[in-house]
Amino acid sequence: MMHLAMLNAVNAIEPRYQPYKFQSKAEPNALQEAAAASAVANVLADVVGNADVRAKLTSYLATIPDSEAKDRGVRLGEEVASKMLELRADDGSKTPNAYRPVTSPVSMSQPT
Repeated sequence: MMHLAMLNAVNAIEPRYQPYKFQSKAEPNALQEAAAASAVANVLADVVGNADVRAKLTSYLATIPDSEAKDRGVRLGEEVASKMLELRADDGSKTPNAYRPVTSPVSMSQPT
């Protein structure tokens, strides 16, 4: 999901490839780096539930000079991440896995 969100976000700004399942419309001059980072972080934060991901996004975005293009990219990334998460919400990935193989440790030592 993360990679697909990044593809769709960057591709919305500079269409070169077939988008995955939906096409977003970018505002003029949206910054690709901000869009990609925002899409990735928002998907990851939702999937893994880790607040550190959002902190890393904030830290990364601080390295990019503030501008309307940056803000447009961030908004686009958020929009794409939201659509991707909605699209994949019922794909079965959160279904509990009851399969647990019965195993025992294998000795890796060699005979002497």
